[in-house]
Amino acid sequence: EPLFRDMDRIRSRTLNEVKFELIRVECDDIKRSLIQKANAIATALMELLASQLTEETMRVAEQYQQINNRIRVQPGTPEELMELKQIVDGVPERLNSLWETFEHITEGNDLLIKYRFITDNSDFESYWSTMKWPKEINDELANWENNYSTFRSEFQNKLSVCVESLSLNIVKLQDRVDKLADKSESSPPHDTYNEIRSIEDSIKDYQKEIQLYNSHEALFNKPQTQWSHIKDIKAAFEPHRDLWEVTYMSEKLDEYLTG
Repeated sequence: EPLFRDMDRIRSRTLNEVKFELIRVECDDIKRSLIQKANAIATALMELLASQLTEETMRVAEQYQQINNRIRVQPGTPEELMELKQIVDGVPERLNSLWETFEHITEGNDLLIKYRFITDNSDFESYWSTMKWPKEINDELANWENNYSTFRSEFQNKLSVCVESLSLNIVKLQDRVDKLADKSESSPPHDTYNEIRSIEDSIKDYQKEIQLYNSHEALFNKPQTQWSHIKDIKAAFEPHRDLWEVTYMSEKLDEYLTG
C-alpha cells in the first residue's frame, strides 16, 4: 500500500516541469520511469503474495479435509469410538485456529482485489471451496452426539452379550477340567493329550478375553466383571496337564524305541 501511495503522489504532486532562472527542466520522463518501476515492483510483490496465498489456501483446505475425513470414520471397536470422541472434542479448537489463518488469507485476497490484481480462476475456486469447509464440518459435528450415543449403546450391548457368553464358556471349561479326574491309565493318551492341549488353549483365550472385556467395561465406566475362578480352574488343570504330557511323551518314546 505505501508503494501505491507513493505512485499516486508522484502522479498528483510532482510537477511536469520545473523552471529555474534561464533553465526549464521537464519531469515527465522521470515521472513515467519512476511510476513504471514502482508498478513493476508492485506487480512482483502481488505475484509473490498471490502465490503464497494459493499455497496457504491449499494447506488450510487439506487440514479441513483431514478433519472431515477423520470425524466421518465409523468406529469398529470401543477403543476406536473413544479415540474418535477425543478427536471430535478437539475439533472446535482446530476450526478456530484454521479460521484465523483463513481470515489472514482473506485479507491478502482483499488487497489483491483492491489493486485490481487478477488471479487464476482456479485460485478463486479454491478460496471459495475452502470457505465452505467449516459449515460442512460443523454440520457433521451437530450429528455427532446422536451418532456417538448410538455407537456407544451398540458396543455396550455387544459387550454384555460377550460377557455372558464368556461366563458360560468358563462354566463349560470347569466341567471339562473336572472330567479329567475321571480319566484312567487305560484312557487313550493321544485323545486325552489333545483334550489337554485344547483346554490349555481355551484358558489362554479366555484370559485374553477377560482382559479385553474388562478394559471395555472401564472405557464405559461400568463395574468390571470378576472371573477370579479362572485362576482356580487353571490351578486345578495344571497337575492333569503335567501328568498327561508325561504319559503321552512316554508312549511316543516307547513307540519310537520299539520301532
